[in-house]
Amino acid sequence: MNKAANYITTAPPHLIPNLDEWPINVLSERRDDFVSRIVRETTADLLDSNTDVLSIVQNAIKLETRRIKNDAWSVDPPNQKSFWDSISKAARAIDKMPGNNSERKELEKEVIERIVKVYAEEIAGKFKPSMFRKARVFCNMFFSVLFNKFRTSRRGFWGKSKNIYDKIRVIGPVDRIRKLFGLGTIVFVPTHSSNLDSLLLGYAIDKYLGIPSSHYGAGLNLFNSEIAAYFMDRLGAYRVDRRKKNKIYLETLKSASRIAIELGVNSLFFPGGTRSRSGALEQNLKLGLMGTAIEAQRKLLENDRKGKVFIVPLIISYSAVLEDNSLFRNFLFNQGLATLVKKRLRKKNSFLKSLQIFREVFTDEMCNYLSFGDPLDVFGNIVDEKGRSLDKQGNHISKREYFINNGQLTRNQQREMQYTRILAQSISKSYREFNVIRIGQLAAASLYNGIKQATKTTSAEGALRLSESEWRIDRDQFMTNFHELKAKFMDMEAAGECIMETLFHDELSDNALIAKGVEQLRTYQVNDVIIISDDYVRTDHIGLLMYYANRLECYFEYERQL
Repeated sequence: MNKAANYITTAPPHLIPNLDEWPINVLSERRDDFVSRIVRETTADLLDSNTDVLSIVQNAIKLETRRIKNDAWSVDPPNQKSFWDSISKAARAIDKMPGNNSERKELEKEVIERIVKVYAEEIAGKFKPSMFRKARVFCNMFFSVLFNKFRTSRRGFWGKSKNIYDKIRVIGPVDRIRKLFGLGTIVFVPTHSSNLDSLLLGYAIDKYLGIPSSHYGAGLNLFNSEIAAYFMDRLGAYRVDRRKKNKIYLETLKSASRIAIELGVNSLFFPGGTRSRSGALEQNLKLGLMGTAIEAQRKLLENDRKGKVFIVPLIISYSAVLEDNSLFRNFLFNQGLATLVKKRLRKKNSFLKSLQIFREVFTDEMCNYLSFGDPLDVFGNIVDEKGRSLDKQGNHISKREYFINNGQLTRNQQREMQYTRILAQSISKSYREFNVIRIGQLAAASLYNGIKQATKTTSAEGALRLSESEWRIDRDQFMTNFHELKAKFMDMEAAGECIMETLFHDELSDNALIAKGVEQLRTYQVNDVIIISDDYVRTDHIGLLMYYANRLECYFEYERQL
């Protein structure tokens, strides 16, 4: 059965039609209480962690002073320097006091509270139902324009709103996810490949799932734009400043995430951390915020509350990524290949080519998939529609037992970190199994692998050092590669290890499929990712070819590990 063919075609009724009753709005209306709780619980955790309080304060001072001097942003508060000067003065006073002095401990607590309060006020977001209603209207128009064919639309430039279900295809256990919302808190953990993701996810969860908006993190850098800040400040986004690496900030951020989950507010964060620069499907996931879901589940059990926390993987698969070229260039810079990037990956631009791109964006058929994986508990076990955790044999598992030690429900950071790693592995597995393989990606892998084999190249650096005359293979070899890869992934789909795009199941020849793939990769592009002639198949941009081929690399890497 082709799972990709079973996508949602009509909007389900919203589970909570009144936006004023949404948990995210209730949290926003009680923002002061939320901030106070973050301050109270983060401070207590830091003081109880057996950490040298003065040491973590001094580290925060050092890192924040350096950030203010070398990496200031317009969105930063104007009084931050004077604030940290006052904290530095307090730290010097603490340093002069005896270690077990009660006055010292009181001052340490006061300083921690002051820092955490500043961070909590910065992090905590707001939600305005009126703004969300406006966002709904905007998203309907925006995606109707972006994903509909201009020349065939009876409604002109705006496209047909009913066609949006064919352009944004949502697949997976949607009914089960909707039922789980009534049983606990849902934490969505999507892949991340474009700046478009957050807008698309918010739109899809609201329109296709009929589930209230989620508490989600947005990079503080995005708030440098007054327009972006205006909207995000009112749509439930909490601010994440990736410049801040000190323990106090990170613990404050984790507390904000964990407390919101405890309070029943759906959450969304990208476990890959940031957009995939290489084009690869994320497999090495960050554990920080992911661990807050486990902490929230333990806290709920400790307080004898029946709330459950569910993890829902979500894989976004675009026909083409809008900012693919800049992302991959950034990836190569981070790999220390800046010289090769400047030398070999120059854009071949022209005014006429730019006009062609603009025309293709609004005339090409674009279809993008949002694929939901099986809902999990916080330990990586699949859950049924009643929210019960199941082992591999389908037997029910008690969540409480995971936190029991010597008959007592206890906190154990080392144990919970191990649970977080297991959860990350389950999410990575879900990403592979519910990822929709696109024709363009398969075509790119067929050409890129062929070039590497022909030139005996094993690395990205080696491929970049090839001359442009080597960016090609015989057409017959390309067709063989494509046919073999298609057969391989079709077998993997049959084994439940991936999902193939619907077109793979239509009665199309390999030539017809490849033509569709070339069209997918041409979207937004000045350069041609794949060019087919009578004798050869080549690329006009080896970097973009690598970017789209990398999407499938995790499947080969997984095989090598086995």
